[in-house]
Amino acid sequence: MIKTIKSEIAIGIILTASVIVGGLAWFTSKNISENSKIESERNSQALISMANQKRNAKILFATNGQKDAYKIKRGDKWIVLIDGKESAAYDYVSAPAFSMDGTQFAFGASLDGQILLVVNNNPQPINYDSIAAIVFSPDGRAIAYVAAKDEKYMVVVNEKEGKTYQDIGLLQTTTGSTFIVFSNDGENIAYKVIEDQKVFVVVNEQEGKRYDEITNFSFTGDGGQFSYEAQNGDQQVIVVNNQEIRDNDADNSATSQSGGNTQSGADNSNNRGNSQSNEGKDVHLDQNKLRRALCESVSKCNF
Repeated sequence: MIKTIKSEIAIGIILTASVIVGGLAWFTSKNISENSKIESERNSQALISMANQKRNAKILFATNGQKDAYKIKRGDKWIVLIDGKESAAYDYVSAPAFSMDGTQFAFGASLDGQILLVVNNNPQPINYDSIAAIVFSPDGRAIAYVAAKDEKYMVVVNEKEGKTYQDIGLLQTTTGSTFIVFSNDGENIAYKVIEDQKVFVVVNEQEGKRYDEITNFSFTGDGGQFSYEAQNGDQQVIVVNNQEIRDNDADNSATSQSGGNTQSGADNSNNRGNSQSNEGKDVHLDQNKLRRALCESVSKCNF
C-alpha cells in the first residue's frame, strides 16, 4: 500500500514537473516567436523606408571622390544630403556644386516664394526669379552663377551683377562644356551669350564679336588671355584676345603661352553637357547615376 502511494506521488511530481517545464517552454517559445515577429516587422519597415527613400531620391548628383550629394523629397519638401548631413527643408533645391578642394558646396533653393543661394548650408536670400549653373572659382574665393530676372539672364560673381542678356549659352571648351569658365588663377571669368540668333563671348565683362557659333574656348595664360574658334557662315576663324588671326599665327600664339582653363557648372546641377574632371581635382559627375538633360542655353534647361 505504501509503495503504491509513493509511486502515485512520484508520478504526480513527474507530471507536475512536465507541465511546468512544458509551460515554460511554450511561454519562452511564444516570447521568442513574438520577438522574432516584431524584429521581422521592424526590418520590413526599415526596408520599406529605405526603398521609399531610394524612390524619392533624385539619385546621385556629384561626387569628388570623398563626398556624395543627394537631394531627397520628403512629403512636399526637398532636402540635400551631403556626406550624410541634411540641409534644411525647401520647396525646391537644385543640384549642389562643390569647390575644387571639396570643402565648400552651394545650391539654389526656394522657400515660400523666396529664392535662396545656400552656401555650406547657410541660406542667403537673393532678389532673382531663379538661379542656375553655380560654380566656385579654383581657389574657392569666388562663387558665380547665372541669374534670371524679368525673362533676362545675367552672370553674378560674388554678388556683383553682370549685364543682362537674352540668354546664356552652353560654352564648349577644350575640356568639356559649361556655362561659366574661370581661369586657373580665378581672376578671370568668361561665358557665352545668345542674342538675336548670334553668339559672343563675354570675358571680364568685355563683349566679343558676334558669330554664328563659338567653340573650343580656353584661357591660355595669365592676365586673362584667351582663345576660341568661331564661325560665320562658311568662314571659320581663330580668335585670340578678341583678335581674329590666321591658323599659323594661332599656332605660334598657343606655343608661346602657358597655362590652361578651368571650368565648372556643366551643371553643377543635374543637366548640362559634358562633365570635366580637371586632372581629377574637380568634382566628377557620375554618368551612370546623374540625371542629366542636355540643353544649349540656360533658358532651355530645367534646373
